[in-house]
Amino acid sequence: MRTGSEQPTTQQLLDYFNEKVASVRNSTGSSAPTTVLPPATAVLDQFDEYSTEDVCDIIVSVTTKSSALDSIPTTILDSYV
Repeated sequence: MRTGSEQPTTQQLLDYFNEKVASVRNSTGSSAPTTVLPPATAVLDQFDEYSTEDVCDIIVSVTTKSSALDSIPTTILDSYV
């Protein structure tokens, strides 16, 4: 998707995610559900506010790993932090 230090374009990101969604739908569309989850019992009614810097610090502090199931490639995420 990207070469050298170029940032991906918005169209490239859109195409990447559209292809990812289509791939998942194609590979799982005919499968029967395998899990039935109970109703949620937790309520998220309070959130802590974090700055952009806080979020960036958390992202760069974790080990860089990725898999084919990641919704965004680690290289793209790292290029924005």
